[in-house]
Amino acid sequence: MRATILTACSLFATCALAAETNVPPATPNSPVVLQAQAAALLKLDLPVGCKVTSSGARIAVQSLDGVLFFQLWQVPGAKSADDALPHYANLLRQEDVRDLRGTTTNAITIAGAPAKVIRGDGTEVDDGDPGKAEVVLFTAAGRVFVACAHGEHLTPAESKAMFAVLQTARKP
Repeated sequence: MRATILTACSLFATCALAAETNVPPATPNSPVVLQAQAAALLKLDLPVGCKVTSSGARIAVQSLDGVLFFQLWQVPGAKSADDALPHYANLLRQEDVRDLRGTTTNAITIAGAPAKVIRGDGTEVDDGDPGKAEVVLFTAAGRVFVACAHGEHLTPAESKAMFAVLQTARKP
């Protein structure tokens, strides 16, 4: 079974959410709603038992078993994944991975629309350790979003879990 989460990110990173808002783990058929400026921008289905944390116009999704962890936010001003592609490193630099060197870029489809996946190495912002990142630039509900899974190691299971959630992206 899956639970539904409705996420709302502000276009210009102005958000009505508190600095750190913890949402309890989802249970079957209990929607979790996050709003920014009373605008709902994106709907995702999460596996049961996920914890959603918001900080500004960004959310972090984490499963209790640790297999699923990624961050998601809207890309201001972008019209498509291709439009956001030249800016992906700047989108991550402040809070996730700096000096990201994309080693592969692949075109895929997320939620029925063209998307880009960039995989590469960089430096983790939180502790300065070498890190790996998988970045997904995608369009859903008429807006462009970036999702990022990162850490010292990334497993195929982590990628698969993030892509499964992103495939459910749709208009709220």
